[in-house]
Amino acid sequence: MTGERDDADPLIGHVHGRFQPFHDGHLAYCEWAAGECDELIVGITNADPSHVAAEAADPDRDDPRNNPFRYHERHRMVTAALSSADLGVPVRVLPFPINRPSLWVQYAPANAVHLLRVLEEWHEVKAARLRDHGRAVHTIEAERTVSGTAIREAMAADHERGDGADSGWRGPFRIPSPPWSTISTASPASDRCTAIERRWRRRRRRNGDQYPGDTPAATDPHTSNRSSGAWIRPASVRRNRPASAPSTTR
Repeated sequence: MTGERDDADPLIGHVHGRFQPFHDGHLAYCEWAAGECDELIVGITNADPSHVAAEAADPDRDDPRNNPFRYHERHRMVTAALSSADLGVPVRVLPFPINRPSLWVQYAPANAVHLLRVLEEWHEVKAARLRDHGRAVHTIEAERTVSGTAIREAMAADHERGDGADSGWRGPFRIPSPPWSTISTASPASDRCTAIERRWRRRRRRNGDQYPGDTPAATDPHTSNRSSGAWIRPASVRRNRPASAPSTTR
């Protein structure tokens, strides 16, 4: 199976997470990713208990206490949240067994671009794993604005108290303003990924984005060049999409 395609094909983006539960930080992640592609697949990890495995970079992720919601519950959460968000691209919500690379092709097309926000070591491990198995990956550095652990602990406290009171875990969480983001340009692991990345960059350049090695657009207010030499753009800047683009999740 080959992942090559031409510029006429839609660019498929892929994000993934446990979503225990799906919160505003995850929504901001999906909003950023939707601006990078023509179609978005949202993968739910640990969908099947048999796919759960211990990970040295994230030793608590397989603890049952950190996974209170079943797949069908998380699917409903994600679908409802993204339906209301109107991301501007078609969205599909599917399982994604990050611990089982042999199964990835069953849930994520080989020509998809995996879009990751790196907040911790585990996210770097996932990006490296995807690249090692021939997947095209693009990352941005980000800061954690919402803690899923804090939400779960507050929910557990409400349940244990059993008096009907609400500790307020549903607020004050708000969608943060999209941060200025650095697009990673790490080399992919195969010629197929290289072709996907080249196509991705061509598409982005047509929308006015710049990359290391390009001629700086000094008058472009959406680009800036930090001391690292990487080109930066606000994640909130998106290309204009046709008015007829589907906007509901399926």
